[in-house]
Amino acid sequence: MGTYPGAIIIVTHDEGAVDALCPDRVLLLPEAEEGLWDDDCRELVVPAHG
Repeated sequence: MGTYPGAIIIVTHDEGAVDALCPDRVLLLPEAEEGLWDDDCRELVVPAHG
């Protein structure tokens, strides 16, 4: 896997894109809370259908 020393911000609800990018950090908006990506963050990618 290649490395990139910078940062990329992507807004998506595409699980495949998230899996391909292998994120290590997450930025929650509008609170601007930054944290480490973990499996609990996956629920943020695909909104629950009510």
